[in-house]
Amino acid sequence: MKLDISKHGDILEQTYYQVIQTKLPAYEEIWKRYIGNDGQAKLIDIDVLTDDEKNNRIKFSQYHYSAFESIICIKELIDEANKTKITDIQSYLKINNMFLAFQAHCGRIRDCVKRMGELFGDKYLYQKLDEYYEQRNEALHGCKIPFMVIEGFIAIMPIKGKTEDNSKWNNKKSWQDVNTNDFNFLSDYMNKIYEEICSILNSCLYQLLEPIESIMKTHNMRLEPNKSEYPNYNSSGIQNNHFYTSTCFSCSGSTGSIIL
Repeated sequence: MKLDISKHGDILEQTYYQVIQTKLPAYEEIWKRYIGNDGQAKLIDIDVLTDDEKNNRIKFSQYHYSAFESIICIKELIDEANKTKITDIQSYLKINNMFLAFQAHCGRIRDCVKRMGELFGDKYLYQKLDEYYEQRNEALHGCKIPFMVIEGFIAIMPIKGKTEDNSKWNNKKSWQDVNTNDFNFLSDYMNKIYEEICSILNSCLYQLLEPIESIMKTHNMRLEPNKSEYPNYNSSGIQNNHFYTSTCFSCSGSTGSIIL
């Protein structure tokens, strides 16, 4: 029986398998070759790896999963922001918190890619995400981004990234400097960033697939699900029990889990 993240992943990976399939296919390609799930939300054990390879694999799995989790959190934030209209101060604060959480997750994705690249000797892999990291820095480390409310929805100034662009918001500007004709709806901004980050993250993961495959070929290893931990699947990987669900909500390779 081959590993299938839609059946053998944890509950986050199973629930959002469509995102993996459509936005991050490289995530599953790495997962089924190098990570897996032993049925208890832990890495499938590979005894033949050296101690350094084992430690790197554990670290990699944590960053790999954390980047995916942030992608899902961004998606959920966008879905919620798209249906939230500004009607009072509470709804405004809700949207503001969503925007800042969105920026934090964008930053974590970049940091996770940096760590994953370093584990495989590619110390510049993360630079493809620096545009969004710089926007994140402007949003989190400076004063608030100028905004206006249009028919109940927030619009913001474009935010400066890596390149200098005086037409975009940066912390050298004052709120009096802005031109409201430059504003874009926050939902459009977040959707655009989400699509671009998914594409870049997927590309970065594909770049790491080659050295991962090399490690697995060197040790002549192929991960397979532990049949005793997946009793509801037959030899073809088909569910025998229609009501089977994963019981562990935790990243493969973690030290603990939350039982649902």
